[in-house]
Amino acid sequence: MRLISLLIAVLVVPACSGDDPMTGDTPYATLQSCFDHHTSVEHLGPQEAIVVCCISHPIGGKTMSCGASSSECLTHVSAALTGVTQQNISMACTTYESQLGM
Repeated sequence: MRLISLLIAVLVVPACSGDDPMTGDTPYATLQSCFDHHTSVEHLGPQEAIVVCCISHPIGGKTMSCGASSSECLTHVSAALTGVTQQNISMACTTYESQLGM
């Protein structure tokens, strides 16, 4: 009986997590909420948090929500985030674009 309970727990717990079933990464309603989580809870720097959110997390139900280029990223992130310098956004979007091609 314990083995069956353990097997059920192993199968149910991942299914109940907040991760997106397609990517395995936690979805966020907004880029700001993703950014805030990664900077305050995980203590990433602003540039790294932007790149992680843009590449690894569905935002508002959309994967790769920051666009297909550095300029699309710059426009989107500048409008979606508060409290981040344009220099950090620009550098993050350059990194984002280079990682898209990988």
